[in-house]
Amino acid sequence: SQLGDAASGGVLSNTDGSVRLYFPPNGLSGGSGEIAITPDLEAAGKPAGLAQDVAVGRAFRIDAGTGVLRKPATLTMGFTQAELGGADADRLGIFRRQSGSWVRVGGTANATLRTVTTSIEQFGTFALFQDLSAPLGSTKLRSIDCQPQAFAPAGGDLRSTTDISFELTA
Repeated sequence: SQLGDAASGGVLSNTDGSVRLYFPPNGLSGGSGEIAITPDLEAAGKPAGLAQDVAVGRAFRIDAGTGVLRKPATLTMGFTQAELGGADADRLGIFRRQSGSWVRVGGTANATLRTVTTSIEQFGTFALFQDLSAPLGSTKLRSIDCQPQAFAPAGGDLRSTTDISFELTA
């Protein structure tokens, strides 16, 4: 997929729409704006620290060539009921393959839309896993990021929606 204008940002998705990536204005630096979102058939392994190894759906590699993220992008990964199987949709998280292991990036699940959304700060290989080790209930907010900003110092059009990403700690 091609990000038409990095200065304006935009949304890209893979061919079947199961992976969407929102770039805020000026969020991508360098490269041609070409973003490859492809299934990674070789990505495998149990995420570190998970009580149960339940992968949901396929892993996807997101690559921008020489492009790098200047601002966090918002990644949304979808899943089908068949891919979910017996896993709990509310316990799904997005993981990134790092040095041969899966590391939790985050994720807010929407069981109705069958999606999980989080912010990412770098490209790589991502997958959905049921994470029984993540506590539900009393957590604290550590950081928050809103994209795009509600007010643009240079003016311009505002989008009709804002993505809000945050980190929670136990």
